[in-house]
Amino acid sequence: MTRPEDFCKLFHHPTHGQILILLDEGADDGPLVRIHCRPAGFSVCCLDYPHPESDEGLKKARELFHGIGEEEASAIAAGMVAHMTEADTA
Repeated sequence: MTRPEDFCKLFHHPTHGQILILLDEGADDGPLVRIHCRPAGFSVCCLDYPHPESDEGLKKARELFHGIGEEEASAIAAGMVAHMTEADTA
């Protein structure tokens, strides 16, 4: 039996906490890459990168998922925190 492909990645960042990258190929509106993090002082934050429900959309979602490493995940989490911090001060 062959091992199934990975559908998630988990990174640990000293400031942003755990960062989970999830590839959901069967989401209701088409495949998506979902990023979760829980930085200090916040509850779990989530950001979706949706793709069209098509062969090309699935291909693009898989490419995005496989292209996100620890450095990219940390940068995305930092952007999420910056956005939430700006919203709190507005």
